[in-house]
Amino acid sequence: MSSYFDRAAYVAGKSLTEETVLAGIAGGFTPADLNKGLKKLWADGYIESTRSRFKKKYSTSSETMDEERGIKEHYPDLYAIMQEAPLYTKLFEVNDEKNSVENFSADPSHGIIGFTSYSERGDTDAIIGNIISNN
Repeated sequence: MSSYFDRAAYVAGKSLTEETVLAGIAGGFTPADLNKGLKKLWADGYIESTRSRFKKKYSTSSETMDEERGIKEHYPDLYAIMQEAPLYTKLFEVNDEKNSVENFSADPSHGIIGFTSYSERGDTDAIIGNIISNN
């Protein structure tokens, strides 16, 4: 700074940290539980999964359905197990005909939601909003 001004400059304190900024915001933030939000949309029939990885008690398991069949509709016993388990990489199909997004992937245990393209109509934002508001 002293190269820009005709006087000496000194650092009065540390820069702001993320913790300092977040502590100053009233109410703070709580992390979203993407597993819970996705499971709620799945239970409501808004989305369906055809491929999935999920955590069992002592292992991680994957399931890929034949002929793009949905797990909830065609394998209800597995669906019930998955509703109680942490979910990893999954492929979801969107069942809302008004929505321009046909499918998306998610790894909710690692905080990841992925779309192949962004919807100009805001449908990707609506899906993310539904996931977050249902946790």
